[in-house]
Amino acid sequence: MSVGLAATGCGGGDASDRGELDGSHDPLELPLADPAEGPPAGNADGGCGVPSEARPVDTSRSDRVVGDGTPASCTGDAFIDAVARGGVITFDCGPDPIVITLDRPAKVLNDASDDVVIDGAGKVTLSGGGTTRILYMNTCDPEQHWTTDHCDNQETPRLTVQNLTFINASSKNEDEYDGGGAIWVRGGRFRVVGSRFSTTLAPTRARTSAAGRCVSSASTTGCPCTS
Repeated sequence: MSVGLAATGCGGGDASDRGELDGSHDPLELPLADPAEGPPAGNADGGCGVPSEARPVDTSRSDRVVGDGTPASCTGDAFIDAVARGGVITFDCGPDPIVITLDRPAKVLNDASDDVVIDGAGKVTLSGGGTTRILYMNTCDPEQHWTTDHCDNQETPRLTVQNLTFINASSKNEDEYDGGGAIWVRGGRFRVVGSRFSTTLAPTRARTSAAGRCVSSASTTGCPCTS
């Protein structure tokens, strides 16, 4: 099964802030549109605007770049290291689409950066190789460094994944945190923009219908998650 997700916002503000049908927002440009590789991300036939807080992040000035311009340089280890360091993360893997396969999850360190933004520019597919979850963020996990005394309701880190495809991810080997075959998030904020999920698996005990794709829980009060 393949699932395409665009951005949707959480409430607040008047109608124009929420991106309702008033013409105040330009349509999103979603680069993932190759039908040979599954459906495009988002809903190209949709008529609703997207509020600013749920739109793609500007990644023209990145803090980390995975790769040096060649496909061979875009390794799972390079991606995992970039995520641990935080900030705005982009890819330089050459002109062609690429699949980066991980052998373990990339984990967000809670004190590395307030914002972690991963932008695949429509050319990067992250794979769990059928054996591992791809991304993990947990503000209540001491191994990822506690930053507050209220880890279940804190605003940071803010994780954004955009213009990416996630495939062949699995959390079936995870004993403590079920669900979230591709992405597991607890605390902070989380949003998915213009991205796709395909063939992602979670344990049969997982508690949500989206468990094979991504799970977000205990996010900050007010605007927990956009996707």
